[in-house]
Amino acid sequence: MLDAVRADPEFYFDSVSRVHLPTWYRGRIALVGDAAHFLAEELEDAGGDHTVAFGLYEQRQRPYTEFAQNSVTDGGDLIVPSTREAINARNTRLRAIAS
Repeated sequence: MLDAVRADPEFYFDSVSRVHLPTWYRGRIALVGDAAHFLAEELEDAGGDHTVAFGLYEQRQRPYTEFAQNSVTDGGDLIVPSTREAINARNTRLRAIAS
């Protein structure tokens, strides 16, 4: 089955997911992602004290992240359709928009 999937140039597979965590850090470990530069700023402002910087980083970034996550509802079905028919319908809509 994997060989057939690999041989099909039109095969498409992806997922859309969100992770909700009660906190973004524990001890000396922090979840950073695309906003790493904000954590670097907080570490500098806190004189390198990660116990202060991690909390400030989360306090600074969590409102933006929660807003962004809560703004996305059914968009995943448009970005990553779950059936061949839905993929074809999406592609038809995109072609119509592009022309």
